[in-house]
Amino acid sequence: MTEESKIKKSLQIFLIGFILLQPFLDTIYLYSENVISIFGFSPSTIVRFAAVAVLLAALLFAKWVPAKTKIVIGAYLGVVLIYFVLHHLAAGSFVLHNGKVLDYSILSEFFYVCRLTLPILLIFITYYIGVPLKSILKVFVWLSLIMSSIIIASNLLCISLDSYTNETIKANIFSWFTDGYRLAGFNGLASKGFFYFANQISAVFMMIFPIVFLVAVRQKSILAGATLILQSIAMIMLGTKIATFGMVLAMVFCLCVYLFFVIIHKEKWNWIALSVSLLVLLLGVILIPRSPALFRLDVHNNTVSINQQSEVDETSSKSSSVPQSSASSASVSVSSSRAEKTQVGGQSGSIPNASLTKEEKLQYIEENYERLKINKRFILEAYPYEYDPDFWYDILCQPAEKRLDNRFIELSMIQRAKVLGATEIHDLFGISYNKMSSFFNVERDIVSQYYSMGIIGVILFFGPFFLFLLGALYLLFRNFKKNFHITNVLLTAPLAIVLLAGFISGNTLDNMFVTILMGFLCAGLCKSLREAPMQ
Repeated sequence: MTEESKIKKSLQIFLIGFILLQPFLDTIYLYSENVISIFGFSPSTIVRFAAVAVLLAALLFAKWVPAKTKIVIGAYLGVVLIYFVLHHLAAGSFVLHNGKVLDYSILSEFFYVCRLTLPILLIFITYYIGVPLKSILKVFVWLSLIMSSIIIASNLLCISLDSYTNETIKANIFSWFTDGYRLAGFNGLASKGFFYFANQISAVFMMIFPIVFLVAVRQKSILAGATLILQSIAMIMLGTKIATFGMVLAMVFCLCVYLFFVIIHKEKWNWIALSVSLLVLLLGVILIPRSPALFRLDVHNNTVSINQQSEVDETSSKSSSVPQSSASSASVSVSSSRAEKTQVGGQSGSIPNASLTKEEKLQYIEENYERLKINKRFILEAYPYEYDPDFWYDILCQPAEKRLDNRFIELSMIQRAKVLGATEIHDLFGISYNKMSSFFNVERDIVSQYYSMGIIGVILFFGPFFLFLLGALYLLFRNFKKNFHITNVLLTAPLAIVLLAGFISGNTLDNMFVTILMGFLCAGLCKSLREAPMQ
């Protein structure tokens, strides 16, 4: 073995070990306030940055890496640096003049930009270090097995953290079929193991599902088949809509792709694929009707229905008799009766009843926000109503399904902030992640980054993934006979799935656990498209 081969082998082992370490780096205990106060950042962040820095340095000094590739990496980092300077200047000019103070730290913002840059670098690192495609796929199987085992074991032992509250669960999966919901509600029965965020784990599971299925089919791996079954159970235990319903959609998609290649392309029949698919779908039929995700959805829908009926009753009551009170109270009542016809003034700042004074609106908000079920974290902490009574008065006049939709409120707050303090420069370079978070994170990726990082930031940090996806689709169909096979299809699908999952659930595409795996996946997809199909 040559010296170059030894170095490559060592780097491959280092990188695979780093990827397999990701689930353990995403435990909630490494993100606790006490731990972060010691290091200034989560140890997970430090380990991830340090590992990628070592791998990147090795790549840049490696003789086998083409000079053009090193130039491309250097140019990309240079553009990111220039962008950050302009982004920082734009963030500094974003100020609200209604008294709401927006947090900003140049160091924190710099590390956020580094987080977004890291997965792009990892594509180059993984590809040029030369990790074999089979090894990349096996790593995803082991990741699935590690994560699924943690969630299932901790659920059965009732030591898991609840996906919604971060408290220890009240009962395990068997209580779903007895009196668990009566005793604990859905808060206390959804399990995320010891992971930090349920949404990110959902996105990871959705991303690796087709890959685990692929290994079960292509390598006839009983281990991969068993892992897929465990992962399906863990996804339902997780309790998020993305994981629970996404599991069924992912399984149906994988099975359809497999049947297409068996029937149309005459691929060899694999009993593992069919038996695992049927068992996973059977588990879905049995478990999902009793799952925390479905129970939570029913509770939400019932709450909305009750509030809608309450508003109808209140409107009918007010239309039949005029309250004998002061003029200002009568004005508030008339406004309330028009609530269902009002649209939010997030961007325009429109006021449904212009006759109300600021003081009257403040009084109405204070007296009614609890009755109208506005999330207290939003109206009292994130964007206190005293700063902007016009905005919150408009929100309170919204139909119940909007008032109770956290994502709608989050987006409305940041839209309102842009109306009050943004210029065209902020469309390009954003208002900063820090200042956006001073309100609340928008739970819709790409949209969130549009506000925080601007159009240029979205193109710079997420454009490469969309280009990879479009490029893979183009190559699949351009060279149909060579590239259109089950390996490439089931490696392209996870990239599309995780981008869609991030857009739906949010707080995903800027999470390093998710994006590190995205970079690792893109390198594997690139290898698959350039090499012969995996047998």
